[in-house]
Amino acid sequence: MTKEKKKSPILLIIFAIIIPLMLTVGIVYIGLTLVGIDVKDKLADVPVVSSFIKSNEVEQLEETIKKQEDLIASKDEEINDLSKDVESLRAIADDLELDLKKKEKSEQKNEKENIEDEEDGNEALKRAASSYRKMEPENAAAIITQMNDQDAIQILSNIPSDVRGNILAEMESKRAATLTKLMMK
Repeated sequence: MTKEKKKSPILLIIFAIIIPLMLTVGIVYIGLTLVGIDVKDKLADVPVVSSFIKSNEVEQLEETIKKQEDLIASKDEEINDLSKDVESLRAIADDLELDLKKKEKSEQKNEKENIEDEEDGNEALKRAASSYRKMEPENAAAIITQMNDQDAIQILSNIPSDVRGNILAEMESKRAATLTKLMMK
């Protein structure tokens, strides 16, 4: 029975003092809140009670901080995504730059080959023109008359004018006139 008696005063204190006190505080809190008094802000100024109760301002600030931290996290994620996009675009740009350099080199090579081919063609044309220059005008006229207009013009254009005149004089007048008109263009 001594143990029961020891427990009884504690239970008595709990049921007789603490529970009614808590009910009274709760009822007063609800009543003051209904009247329009902000009890939280008032209790937040009380030294001991302030450690247990947060004021509305503190709650609002904590909520704002939480929202800002969420916003920062989302912006960091967006920055990471954009950084990855930038890296991939840089890689694509580098690839395109390499392709462009390859194409430029290829074009330069083709131009050199075309110039060399043209020079080779010019050399062949000059040799052919030299051969016709050395021929008798009647023989040269007979051969050139049989050629297509383009080839005939190229050969005649590379022959000195006095020799060209002698060759044209030996041709049929209609053919000589056609070739002369084409050379003037």
